[in-house]
Amino acid sequence: MTTENINLLIGAGQLLLALLWFLNIDRAYVAKRIPNIRVRSAVIYLLIIGGLAFSGFGFYLANKRPKETIVEKPVEKIVEKLVPQECPQTQPVAGSHTKEKPKNLPAPAVPPNTTINAPGGIPIVGNSGTVSNPTVINNGPPPANLSFTEEIISPIPLTGNGEKSMKVHITTDRSIPAAVVGIVFSGPVEMSKGGGQDDPSLRGASIQQLTWGGPLTQRGGAPVPNSFFISVNVPAAFTPGQELIVPVKSKTDVHVLRALPISVGGN
Repeated sequence: MTTENINLLIGAGQLLLALLWFLNIDRAYVAKRIPNIRVRSAVIYLLIIGGLAFSGFGFYLANKRPKETIVEKPVEKIVEKLVPQECPQTQPVAGSHTKEKPKNLPAPAVPPNTTINAPGGIPIVGNSGTVSNPTVINNGPPPANLSFTEEIISPIPLTGNGEKSMKVHITTDRSIPAAVVGIVFSGPVEMSKGGGQDDPSLRGASIQQLTWGGPLTQRGGAPVPNSFFISVNVPAAFTPGQELIVPVKSKTDVHVLRALPISVGGN
């Protein structure tokens, strides 16, 4: 008997008891009222009996329902196995030629390493310009890197005639013996003629001697426009921690394009 059948049976019983209790019908009442039963009471009794009959019939049909049977069938697992087979040997076709691989060939000779000392240059073996397995030993120092900033003393006035005055501050990241520093501007500038407060100076050096002029010249002898050089004669080198200060004036709004060491070297 399933849970559905039990619930149906309990519900029918509760319905019957509720109706009998509501109508105040007990055994004595039924025995007393049966001889004088009326049509209305007969209909009510008929409905109650019919309801019980249909409930019992439904209980019978629910209990008679065939049960479902679940049959589990085992599933066979397919396992693939590798069966070793010999590879078919190909037979040479008549008229064809098979090239046999040479056996026990000597290993190619490895050229020995070549040590080349080429300070400040490019190593070349002979005159062919080809180097096989070179080890280059270059004892020359890397070139110095110069940094610069612009300190504007007075800009060009908005109205009227005037000139721009500024100081160029140059520093180096490594020592430059007998330093000659070049500066290229974006337009024409004027430097001090010497003997005044606008002369170039080297901050951080107790004794200094500087010379300056321009313009710079290219390798072919052509001048570099709007360029000057400053030569540090004393002290012996332009070193990190020192600052080269170059005052300039111009009637246009000029700026520094480059600051580069003309003489290279260091320690």
